Amino acid sequence: MKIDLDKALFYSNHGSEYASNGEYDKAINALSSAIKHNPKDSNLYVVRGHIFSDKGECDKAITDYNQAIMLESDNSEAFYLRGKEYIKKGEADIEESGLK
Repeated sequence: MKIDLDKALFYSNHGSEYASNGEYDKAINALSSAIKHNPKDSNLYVVRGHIFSDKGECDKAITDYNQAIMLESDNSEAFYLRGKEYIKKGEADIEESGLK
């Protein structure tokens, strides 16, 4: 698919608006459309991952954060948010990491 930044921005903005109103399913659909139009934008995956997290779908959030990291290996926000999801799931050993 050809990258279309205008459409990606359009859907991303709508997704953010839906998310701020608590309309998570609409927000996820809009962000998914944005990703279709610009699949190389790691920040779109971070935003959608955050919405999945707000909806309580940790595994889907982690999948999006992983994709963001694959696209941009120094995306510190994606690393941070992914870590928070693992902590929520009880899959992070925070005693070993010194974070406790």
